[in-house]
Amino acid sequence: MIDYPEVRSFNAVQELFFGWKKAIERNTRPFRCFRGRELQSEFARHGFGQPVSRPELFFPMVIHRAAGSAVVSRGLEAPARMLGLTRAFGSPVVLRVSRAS
Repeated sequence: MIDYPEVRSFNAVQELFFGWKKAIERNTRPFRCFRGRELQSEFARHGFGQPVSRPELFFPMVIHRAAGSAVVSRGLEAPARMLGLTRAFGSPVVLRVSRAS
């Protein structure tokens, strides 16, 4: 089980807002984003299959950290989840793979 930053999310434009993100979080660092199929393919090459993925958040993590409130985060994310935006564009994504039998 891993989690990873997905390309098909706000991460697609993360370089444009990195300075702003660093000003808020202070300890942030550059990171590489992945496509789910890229990781699934690599795991399959090593004998892992049956991928199950779950995008966690629609809005960038920096917004949730800045809000500093689980209640605010849940309220912010609820409409995106109901509209299917989290499923389509959420990040980070939790990916579970199992050793193929």
